Amino acid sequence: GGLSNPFAGFFVFHATIAAVVLEPPWPRRAAAGIAVFVLALGAAEVTGLLPPQCLLDGSGVCAAPPMDWMLQAAAGAAIAVMVVVCGLIVASLVRVLHVDRERLATARSQILEEREKLQSIIDCMADAVVYVRPNGTVELRNRAAQRFWPEGTPPDGDLQARRSPERWRQLLGMLSRSEEMHP
Repeated sequence: GGLSNPFAGFFVFHATIAAVVLEPPWPRRAAAGIAVFVLALGAAEVTGLLPPQCLLDGSGVCAAPPMDWMLQAAAGAAIAVMVVVCGLIVASLVRVLHVDRERLATARSQILEEREKLQSIIDCMADAVVYVRPNGTVELRNRAAQRFWPEGTPPDGDLQARRSPERWRQLLGMLSRSEEMHP
């Protein structure tokens, strides 16, 4: 069916895939190359050098593609423009995603660095320091707080506060009495 084939627009997928997979400047070059191929295919069809094959109609009968050279040239140009535009749009979006990914990696690195600083500070404290999220996950604790966990529990990782609720109430009670005595 050549460029009059309803699937001719799928050339866009090649440019889109190139934009996602290839590093700059190759996506632009791939889109331009695909567009040149589409234009060359259109020119070959219009001049009769490469006549398009028939298309099957709804009943499975071969229907000759339109032989209007203006229509075929317009179809080829439209597909070529679509390929370039879609390729450039996807390449731009991929660039934005790469920049955002780099920013996110930098932010994560800074968070880890700040967490390590905070951990160093609380490890120097003689009193037990424990930060527990509402779901029971221990986010931070110092060496003095180790007594609240069974022997052999690693000092880092996703720990859960495994004491009975009564033991935690006792601990909180001691802390609040301590605050009352030392305002």
